[in-house]
Amino acid sequence: MRKITFIGLSAIALALAGAGQAAAQAANQITEVVVTAERRTQSVQKSSLAISVISPDDISRAGVTQVRDLTKLEPGVQIGQGGPATQIYIRGVGDFGSTPITNPAVATNIDGVYISRSNSIEGNFFDLERIEVLKGPQGTLYGRNASGGAINIITAKPKLGVFSSHLETEVGNYNLIRVEGSTNIPVSDTFALRAALQVVSRDGYASQDFDDDHHESFRLSALWKPSDRLSVRVTADHTHVGGTGPAYVFKGPFSPEVAAVAAANGVVVPTDPRLSFTDPRTHGVYNATVANFCVPANAPAASATKSGTIASAPQGFCPAGQVNLFQPPNADDAHLKDRFNNISMEVNYDLGFATLTVIPAYRRVRNDYTVYPLSVYTNAQGAPEISDTYSIEARLGATTENLTWVAGLYGYREGQNVKTATNTFLYFGDNVAENKLRTNSAAVFGQATYSVADNLRLILGGRYSHDRRITAGLNKTFDSTLSFNYVIGQICYQKASPCITDVWKGDKKFNSFTYKVGAEYDLTPQNMLFVTWATGEKAGGFNAFSQLGVGDVAGSYDPEKLGALEIGSRNRFLDSRLQVNVEGFYWKYKDAQQTYATVNNAGAVVNGYVNAGQATMYGFDVDGIAKLTPVDTVQVGVEYLHSNFDRFIYQTSGLTPPANTCPLIDSPGAAGFQTVDCSGRDLIRAPEWSGTASYTHSFVFGNGATVDASGSVQFSSSRELGVTYTPGEHAKGYHVFDAQVVYRPESRKWSIAGYVRNINNALVYTGAYNQPAVLPSLIAANLAPPRTYGVRIAADF
Repeated sequence: MRKITFIGLSAIALALAGAGQAAAQAANQITEVVVTAERRTQSVQKSSLAISVISPDDISRAGVTQVRDLTKLEPGVQIGQGGPATQIYIRGVGDFGSTPITNPAVATNIDGVYISRSNSIEGNFFDLERIEVLKGPQGTLYGRNASGGAINIITAKPKLGVFSSHLETEVGNYNLIRVEGSTNIPVSDTFALRAALQVVSRDGYASQDFDDDHHESFRLSALWKPSDRLSVRVTADHTHVGGTGPAYVFKGPFSPEVAAVAAANGVVVPTDPRLSFTDPRTHGVYNATVANFCVPANAPAASATKSGTIASAPQGFCPAGQVNLFQPPNADDAHLKDRFNNISMEVNYDLGFATLTVIPAYRRVRNDYTVYPLSVYTNAQGAPEISDTYSIEARLGATTENLTWVAGLYGYREGQNVKTATNTFLYFGDNVAENKLRTNSAAVFGQATYSVADNLRLILGGRYSHDRRITAGLNKTFDSTLSFNYVIGQICYQKASPCITDVWKGDKKFNSFTYKVGAEYDLTPQNMLFVTWATGEKAGGFNAFSQLGVGDVAGSYDPEKLGALEIGSRNRFLDSRLQVNVEGFYWKYKDAQQTYATVNNAGAVVNGYVNAGQATMYGFDVDGIAKLTPVDTVQVGVEYLHSNFDRFIYQTSGLTPPANTCPLIDSPGAAGFQTVDCSGRDLIRAPEWSGTASYTHSFVFGNGATVDASGSVQFSSSRELGVTYTPGEHAKGYHVFDAQVVYRPESRKWSIAGYVRNINNALVYTGAYNQPAVLPSLIAANLAPPRTYGVRIAADF
C-alpha cells in the first residue's frame, strides 16, 4: 500500500512538474495566431498570404475606434477621410474619391460580408476576435474591389454553455468618454446569445469642434447548434455616427501669387495647423487665394425669378467696381448623422464530403452630412444618401490528406439614391446632383491547395465575375442671383429656377477573370518558403456628369487591374521564441483610376474619374517578434516600397502652373483642356519607408499581480497626398511615440491602464484635397490625432 501510494505521489509530482515546465515554456513562446482569410482555419505561419493580424489587445492599446486608426498598427496601410468616404490605401493602391460613384480598391468585410460603402465600417471596432489585413490583390476569394487588398473584421461569436460579461470604460483628454461591453448568455445546450455595445463621445481635434467622434453601436448575435453537423448564426447591428464631422484644415505652403496678394492686403496666413476651413481666422486667406474670381458689381441677375444686381457682394481683394464671388463656408450647418444597419446569417452544414457555408446579408447605409473641403458638400434638400445592398455567398470546402479546396457562388446587388449639393461661390446657389445608381454582380470561384509531397504544396484558384452598372441623373442649379455659368457659359442665364445644367444616363457591363497560382515549401516544421502570383480588379463605373460632346451619355471609366508577385518566408526559431516573417513583392498596376477635374457637356467644372496610368511597385516587408524572456517582448514591422507611375497622362481643364507641377504637354484647347503628363511620379499615399516597433516588459509581483509597461513607435517617410503633386499635397515623414502601463491582479478579472498616444504631438497628414480647375493654390488637408492621454478600466464577470 505504501509502495502504491509512493508511486501515486511520484506520478502526481512528475505530472505537476511537467505541467509547470509546459506553462513556463508556453510563457516564453510566441502565441500561435489562427486566421480564416482563405475561407478555412489555418495558422498564419502556415499561410502564404501577405497578411497581418491585429488582436483585441492591439486594438485597445492603439485606441482604435475609427477605421483610420488602423494606420497606427500596420505598415503600408494609409487611411484618410474624404468627406463622407473613408479612403483606404495599401501600398499606393486605393480610392481617393469622396462621392457615391466610387468603388474602394481595398475590400472591407465584416464576418464575411462585403461592405460596399467604406465609411459604414465605422463603429465596428469592439468585441472582436481579430482584424485581418491582407496586402495585395484578393481577386479569387474576395472578388471585385479587392485589387489592393482586403480588411476582414471578425466579431466575437456566441459561445455555448458559457455565461460571461465584459465591461470597459475609458476617459481622456478632449472630453473623451468611451464605454463598451458584451454579454454571452447560454440559453440552452444548443442555443446562445451575445450582445455587445460601444458608445464614444469625444470633442474635436480641430477648431470649431471638427474631427470629433460621437457614435453609438449595438450588435446582437444568436448561435443555434442542434448537432455537430449544423450551426446557424444570425447577427444584427446598428451604428449611429454623429457629431460635427471630419476636419479639413489649411495646409501650406501657398503659391507665391497667393502669398504676394495676402501680404499686399495685410493678411497673415494662420500658423495653427488645426484651424478648420470654416474658422473666421482663415477667411482672409480665401480672399487672397481666389482674388481672380471678380465680376462687375452691376452684373445682372441670372435667374428669371430673381432681380437686381450683386452689388452687395463683398469686394474682397477685387479692384474698384468689382466684387468677389467666393464666400468662405459657414460651419453653422456642419453635421454628421450617418446610420448603418445590418442583418446577416451564416449557416454551416457538414455534408460528409465537404462543409456547405451559406452567408446571406442585407445592409442599409444612410449618410446625412455636411462637410467643408473648400466647397460645401451636403446631402441635398434634406434627403440622405441611401445605399441598400443585398448579397449571398454559398460555398463548399473540405480538407483531405492531400487536398484542401473551396468553391462557391456569389451574388450582389446595390441600389443607391443620392442627392448631393455643392456651393462654393457667393450667389451661385446650390448645385444639386441627383443620381440613381444600380450595381448587379455575380461570380463563380474556386481555389485548391494540393500536397504533391509531404513538404510541397501547389495552389491554383480562379474567379469569373460579371458586373452590370446602371446610372441615371441630372444636375440643376437652384435660384441664385448670379449663376456660375455667368462666368463660363450662358446655359442658366435668365432661366427659371431650378435650371437643369446636365443630364446623364448609362448602362454598362463588365466581365473579368482573376486568378492565383503559387507554391509552398516546408524547409522544416517551423520554416516555410512560398511564392504566389495573384491578380485583382477594381470595378469600372460611371461619372456623375455627361461626356463632353456626346449628349446625355454618362462619362465612364474602365476597371483597373493589378498583378502581384509575392515571395516570402515564415520562420520560427529558438523553440518558438523568435519569429521572423519576410516578404518581397513586385506589383504591376494597369488602368489606375484617378480623380481629375474636367467639364461636363454643359460646360460646368466637375470632378470625375479617368483611367490615367500604369504603375510598378516593388519592395519588401519584414515582421519580427522576439520573446527575449518570459516577461520581455519586442515586435518590429518595417516595409520598404518603391512606387512609380510608368505612364500617367490625362486630360483636364483649367489648370495653371501652380495647380499641377507635372509638365503640360500641349496648350489649352477646347474648354480650356490641357494634357498633363505625371509619368515618373510616385503613387499617392505610398511612403517609401513605413513601420512600427514596440517593447513590452511585464513586472510580476509575489501575489501574482502584473504590470505590463509598453512603448511603441510608428513611422513613415514622406509621401504624396494627391495627384497634382504640388508642395501643398506633399506630406513630410513622421514618427509617433506611444506608451501604456496596464495593471492586472492575480485573478485577471479586471485591469486598469494609463496611456499617452502621440507623445511628441507629431503632425501626421492623412489626406489632402484641392480644386485644380478652380482653387489651385488652396489645399484642404486631414490630420491624424494630436497628443492624447487617458485611463482605461476593464472587468470580466
